[in-house]
Parts: sequence; structure tokens; C-alpha cells
Amino acid sequence: MTLRLLPIAAAGALMLMALAQSTPGTPLPNILIGLEPQSGGTALTATTAGSNAEAVIAVPAGIYSVFVANGSSLPGPALLTVIEGSQQRISGTIPRAAGRVYAPNASGPGRMMVNSGGQNGPVRLRLATAQAPVFPTCLTLANGAPRIVTAQGSATGTGGGLNGQAMAAARANWSAQARTFNLLGQVDYSDWSRATQTNVSSSSAGSPFNPTITVTLRGQPCR
Repeated sequence: MTLRLLPIAAAGALMLMALAQSTPGTPLPNILIGLEPQSGGTALTATTAGSNAEAVIAVPAGIYSVFVANGSSLPGPALLTVIEGSQQRISGTIPRAAGRVYAPNASGPGRMMVNSGGQNGPVRLRLATAQAPVFPTCLTLANGAPRIVTAQGSATGTGGGLNGQAMAAARANWSAQARTFNLLGQVDYSDWSRATQTNVSSSSAGSPFNPTITVTLRGQPCR
């Protein structure tokens, strides 16, 4: 049997899934925001106003990037909420910086995009400060020491999805263990935001084209 560590980048990509997301805080009125057509052309802008710091922009159907016209007008990190009909999405954190600043995706690389403008009426954009995520309370033993869980998951086969399958199995094992710590009426301690990924390994017994990926998580279960 051969054993090798996966590249650090692959391990890091798996752990990005566990990061917490900021939530909208105080509305930010009087700031110019807009939609930039991906196909080129003139961006359409509007100023946030009202108690929700909302701007309404009517655009033809198409794909648009969402931006703050001058990031230095922000008091600090911010979030944009895009409302299209009944659908509502929140951007990733927008930094305070000079010039046009594009709203990033909340759950992946790249810019936040509006891809159904015009089909559900005007696009509504709400701007607010970014509230830092509130981390859950982690489990402790009666003596005040942290309760540590070591969870592991594996996946065997071919193709590019083994890493994700192994991580999903490790998280399922984490949740199963955490449930044993629950008191009556409490929710599962299944939040792995405080876990550290102690190992990601790949092994093969015989054929190098049928590897087994194993992910090990270690840390405190949290409320």
C-alpha cells in the first residue's frame, strides 16, 4: 500500500466550505451602486435610500456584475443583498477600497452576478455593513476542558469527486458523534467550524486508478 499527502491547495479548498459567512448589519444609504453588463456597454447606477438603504435598477434581461461605484464611500466592509422577484441573495464581503468595487460571490470565487434582470421586474439592491459571523459555543467537559472529536471519512473510486465525498463522509461521522453529546431537546452539535483538518491522504492497494481518499477532522463540536 502506498500513502501520500494530497497537495496543500486541495486540502485548503475543502476547508473553505467550513467558513462562516457575514450577515447584513446597519443599512448604508446615500451610496452609489450599480449593475455592469457582462457583454459590455454602460453600467446602470442608483443611490441607496430609505430605511433599507435600497436602490432599484431596471435593466434588460442579461448578465450583470454588481458593484459599489466608489468603495472609499463605505465606512467599512459591506454586503449587498440582491432581490429579484421572490429571490434574494447576499454577496460576499465587499472591502472598503478606492474606485469601483465589485461584490464577490458569497460561496465561491468570482463576482456576484445578476442573470435574470428584466424578467422579474426591476432589480432591488440593498446595502448594509457586514456583521462578522458569530461563532457557536463549543462543547466542554465538566472540568472546563474542550470535548474533542476525531472524525474520519473515506471514498474510493475514480474521477474528480473523491475529495468532496470523503469530506462529506467525515462531516457525517462528526455529526453522528456530536449527537451523542446532546441533552434532551438540544439541537445537534454538528457545526464543524472549529474543526481542524488533521490529514488528507490518498492510498491505493493494487491499481493506482482506484484510490481511496481519507479525510480526518479533529476539533470541538459546537452548538
